[in-house]
Amino acid sequence: ATTHSYWKSAQAGAERAARELGVNLEWQGPLDDSKVADQIGIFNNLAASGLDGVVLAPCDDRALVSHVRTAVRRGLPV
Repeated sequence: ATTHSYWKSAQAGAERAARELGVNLEWQGPLDDSKVADQIGIFNNLAASGLDGVVLAPCDDRALVSHVRTAVRRGLPV
């Protein structure tokens, strides 16, 4: 839910930490927690894009299990 104030605060902290650590941060998420299919699409696109790792806060942990397992089997830290 990228529009929620909690996630805006989390994003600001993550961006600050990324700057301090000298890493690139790609922040994406669905507009609200009910958009599970959107989050699955975002995750799959990111997982296929060649990133070094993904930090995930799933809208629905069960819906993303198979997608995360596939990414991990391919060597992507999640």
